[in-house]
Amino acid sequence: MTMRLRAATADDLGVIAEAQEETARVTRGRAPREDERDERARATAEGVERGEVVLADDGGAVVGYCWVTERAGAPFVVDIHVTPSARRRGVAGRLLAAALEPWIRGGATEARLAIADRNDASVRFFAARGASAVGEPSADGVRDYVLPLRP
Repeated sequence: MTMRLRAATADDLGVIAEAQEETARVTRGRAPREDERDERARATAEGVERGEVVLADDGGAVVGYCWVTERAGAPFVVDIHVTPSARRRGVAGRLLAAALEPWIRGGATEARLAIADRNDASVRFFAARGASAVGEPSADGVRDYVLPLRP
């Protein structure tokens, strides 16, 4: 795999939307409703415009992305997705590191995120990086996590 990381652009929004839909099916057990899809598309476009979304590009094909934004003055991992064909190759780790790097340079010591309990792969991925659950899961089975950041 000849992969490069780059900032997402408006031209990437369609590919990101497809990945978000796939993630929703895994984490919620269903495709998003139209209103959810529209809201997510608006928020994603804003995140891309702010430079918060990093893509993994393999020979012109997007194989993953990571979106980290600011919430309450700290980094919040909104989303991370890697296509099935590129999984288990370190792509997610590289994406996460690249998306968090500006925050680490700025002095952040932890990031926040939320993971659906049913998303075993994400739970394992973040636990392997030191993330720990905070509190109880929400009614829809989503739990908050804290991820320590290391320079």
